[in-house]
Amino acid sequence: MIFGTKTIYFVRHGQSANNAAKVRQGSAGGLSDEGEKQALFTGERLKNNKIEITLSSPYERAQDTAGIINKYLHTQTETTSLLAERRNPSE
Repeated sequence: MIFGTKTIYFVRHGQSANNAAKVRQGSAGGLSDEGEKQALFTGERLKNNKIEITLSSPYERAQDTAGIINKYLHTQTETTSLLAERRNPSE
């Protein structure tokens, strides 16, 4: 059996308001204005690629990023807890 090649793009969420304030954050927190610009830029860059689905963590900032990017991709976004951080990184 021969399968076609799949390309996977990994995109981290755009800057969050807490990122900008240099505050360690948990699952809550949306994008900053800069984060929204970053997501728009990413959507523009990816719009001509054949992308079948977008996966996102359940975090608000990731959902916001995926939603903005999908304005360009017109794909379905599936949320999965497999992409959520298991614990905060240490210093």
